[in-house]
Amino acid sequence: MSELGVRDVYDLQLREVSGICERAAGDGRPRQLLAIGDDSHHLLVGDLEPEVPEEFARHDLEPLLTGAGVRLGRSSQWEGVDTDDTGRVFVLREVPGTVFVFDPGLGRLLHVLHLTVEDDPGEQEAWDADENALGEGLLLLRNGHLFVVKEEKPRQLLEFGLPGEQAQGLHGDLLVTDTGRFPTPGERTATFHMLSAWDLGGEALERVGDLSDVTVGPDGRVYLLSDESRCIARLQPTVPPESGTVAVDRIWGLPDRLHQPEGLVITPTWDVLIATDHEEQRENLFLMEGLDP
Repeated sequence: MSELGVRDVYDLQLREVSGICERAAGDGRPRQLLAIGDDSHHLLVGDLEPEVPEEFARHDLEPLLTGAGVRLGRSSQWEGVDTDDTGRVFVLREVPGTVFVFDPGLGRLLHVLHLTVEDDPGEQEAWDADENALGEGLLLLRNGHLFVVKEEKPRQLLEFGLPGEQAQGLHGDLLVTDTGRFPTPGERTATFHMLSAWDLGGEALERVGDLSDVTVGPDGRVYLLSDESRCIARLQPTVPPESGTVAVDRIWGLPDRLHQPEGLVITPTWDVLIATDHEEQRENLFLMEGLDP
């Protein structure tokens, strides 16, 4: 297993970072880095061109949520974030499982997408057993499905869709990238049901202890981040729609200095950005090199 090296370190000025993503340029915006934490309802935005910024704009989204009647707890429970080519921002809340969809300017809440596993009693039991081991990362699919990574107990990959829809699995043509768009439902609020679930198998069963984020690389492949095992793992090229096991075909280790890696971005030039979760504010964004595709 090869190991990535640290090229530079930054301070995101956000406590308990839990997810990051890259937003493609569009509508006058340059490429941007978005960051969330599971402590507050703040979302940070910083331009990635010409380089990783020293300062980030901070957006407090709590008023948008409370104004729409969303019940909030003492912490945000935000764990994952993704975007599509419209510039909209999709934020995954762990408990209760929800995806909030904000407009590109982060001035409006567009949709509230609830996640449920009630159709599968075994999965429901696992979700009820530990609320701190649920959705940790989010990918949008072109077919309108949501791809969620579950942290542990067990660590899983889950596909969600609207009632009556069938699982389609995962492959490059379905992934929303810089040019892809997620077709949101016509109504503002909708419930997405679990359509399929996959456990890690093969080498990943022993070497990937948990899942803390997920992203798509420039090669159109899916990459998983593990906090417990401090590594990045590349998922097998395609995942069939039937529930079962999935394997990884490559693993890269992370240096010991990266404690609690929670957010992952792989840029078009194969630079790797990893955000770490700390209770106090300090340097928590690492620019890495050595991800040999």
